[in-house]
Amino acid sequence: MPITLSFSLAILTVLLALPCRIHAHPGQDLIAAARIGDLPRIKKLLADGVDVNWQDRFGITALWQSSWKGNFKVTQTLLNSGADVNIEDQVWKATPLEMTDDLDTVRILVKAGSRSRNKLLRRAALRGQTSLLIALLAGKSPPRHELVSAAAHARIRGHANIITVLEKTTGSTLPLPPALTRQEMSRLTGHYQSADSAEVDIVIQSNQVRLIRNSRSTPLIPASASKFNYDENTYHFLLTGQRVTGFTESNGSDKRVFQRAVPTQPARPAERFADDLTRDNEVASKKHWPQFRGPGARGIGVGQQLPVTWNVSQKTGIRWQIPLQGLANSSPIVWNNHVFVTTATSKYGNRDLRIGLYGAGDAAKDQSEHEWQLLCLALDSGEVLWRHTADRGVPRVKRHQKSTQANSTPATDGNHVVAVFNSGGLYCYDMTGTLCWSQDLGVLDNGAFNDPDYQWGFASSPILVRNLVIVQIDRQTNSCLTAFDVADGTPVWTTVREEPSSWGTPTTYQSSRGLEVVTNGSHFARGNNVKTGKEVWRLPGHSAITVPTPFSAHGLLYVTSGYRPIQPIYAIRLDAEGDISLQRGNQPNKFIAWSKTRGGPYLPTPLVYGNFLYSCSNQGVLTCYHAPTGQQVYRKRISSGGANSFTASLVAADGRLYCTAENGEVCTIKAGPRFEVLARNQLDDYCLSTPAIASQTMLFRTRQYLIAVGNHR
Repeated sequence: MPITLSFSLAILTVLLALPCRIHAHPGQDLIAAARIGDLPRIKKLLADGVDVNWQDRFGITALWQSSWKGNFKVTQTLLNSGADVNIEDQVWKATPLEMTDDLDTVRILVKAGSRSRNKLLRRAALRGQTSLLIALLAGKSPPRHELVSAAAHARIRGHANIITVLEKTTGSTLPLPPALTRQEMSRLTGHYQSADSAEVDIVIQSNQVRLIRNSRSTPLIPASASKFNYDENTYHFLLTGQRVTGFTESNGSDKRVFQRAVPTQPARPAERFADDLTRDNEVASKKHWPQFRGPGARGIGVGQQLPVTWNVSQKTGIRWQIPLQGLANSSPIVWNNHVFVTTATSKYGNRDLRIGLYGAGDAAKDQSEHEWQLLCLALDSGEVLWRHTADRGVPRVKRHQKSTQANSTPATDGNHVVAVFNSGGLYCYDMTGTLCWSQDLGVLDNGAFNDPDYQWGFASSPILVRNLVIVQIDRQTNSCLTAFDVADGTPVWTTVREEPSSWGTPTTYQSSRGLEVVTNGSHFARGNNVKTGKEVWRLPGHSAITVPTPFSAHGLLYVTSGYRPIQPIYAIRLDAEGDISLQRGNQPNKFIAWSKTRGGPYLPTPLVYGNFLYSCSNQGVLTCYHAPTGQQVYRKRISSGGANSFTASLVAADGRLYCTAENGEVCTIKAGPRFEVLARNQLDDYCLSTPAIASQTMLFRTRQYLIAVGNHR
């Protein structure tokens, strides 16, 4: 059956009825021209009176964009036209100078008066970047105390060549930073806490003031008795008389305040919090895991009797293991004895995935012809019952090195199975593999918010609820939330979203008004009516890149995101309505039970299990919060070395948490207020997909296999 065009025409009609959003302001054209280095276009726009300092929704200017891309001539032209060299974007709080690697661009930005130079001098000195340091010294010489601080940073790492360059600039030997007395250092020591419950200690080690955060020790280089620097950060200690009451940690305009914590005798976690899994067991998966993260996206199972340990190579604790063609980060789903998985197979057999912790946003070099398939297997044996090829062709959009062309998890209601592929198609099948209908969702161009050339791939999964298929389509342009009739694919409603790319999956919840759907997004988290698509509430204050899926548990909606530097966690009441924005510095309000400005995860979706919210960072740090109040219970590193990067979301069953590292190590942790590792098991393959749990089986989709973990029957 060919893909129908009704949805494309329907959404086009909706979008044409709205004011144009794409390049609606000529300033957006200026930024786009700066990004690609179109100098004639830039000169024309400036001559037409376009504001050279116009900022887009992320605070990015044309100068910021040209500097980041290293377009020297464009940067020079913009500066000559009055571009402000000190405007920061709203995501990284970075100036154009902080974004560029081009040394010629560095020089002209410094000469234009960038206030970021001093902290970048420290950073270059610490890292031994001689060429960058020389470029940063262009123009008027920095204040001597800044050169002293940079030299102190170089001494930490033994970069003698950096000190030589700095002293050549001044024409004299640079002294050591001011020496503090023992009394001056001692008054700084103590335990400090920020408003979002982050905790640090200031200690004296080897006659040096150091900051301890998450067991990591950072030296603080004194500029005075109350001001310190390290790398790009500056620390100002606050004094009341001779007593230090707190300090600020700042990087440009990004500032965090820590107050001295009042010493108390901490109660043991088990005494503070009790655990109760009863409510979760009532909604947990038994035989059905129908969508991403199972029923309600909660990620929990009950009565599963899974083995604590297993060994893939020795086949102990493994019910079956079958090879899968192609590559996919989508998760398996289960309905009774049916397992559904998707895959995308490259004509040339490319199955490259780059795991680990890295910041590069480059796309994989894989634009070969692909085949997108949905497979159905028997849960009890792993036998392939049927497979259907949904589409063939060259992908319309590239994928990230850690992504695939089949990231979206399918969904089922026991009568239908729906799947979204990066080809742009939405497909609905019956349980026997017969295609019922399909829709073209258009080009699913998901990528970097600040540069559409960075294409990463679509990942939001469809959900099935009350005879509707709901899909969140947040992409570079024309984002929307859309519902289709599961019977025939007819579009029921489309709600346009002013959102850039996002990767989370929508989730339904029950409020006093009826059934609603919650979505994550860079600009707003939103609640919408399931029947009409009408927006019910919205909340700003999220990462520029949002990946985790929101979900409902115990009367609260949990919405998180973690792309630095904005890493919020929100616990929202189910009856939220209207604009539920938090006032600055005010954590709770009528509709928000609690929130945190830091600690939200970047990729893995958190888990509420019993009385606790568990959140795993990309780096493998597991933080446990008391779910009703947000009070932190513990923060522990799960793994280190090769197993310290995490993409898969947390799942749980029968009092155990399962945390899957990208290298295939699965860490089993006891649920509750005490951190206890029960086992570490290896999948012997990369795994970026979230496991599924049903019928006493846990299914892992690895790069090459589908593995069923469970006791043999």
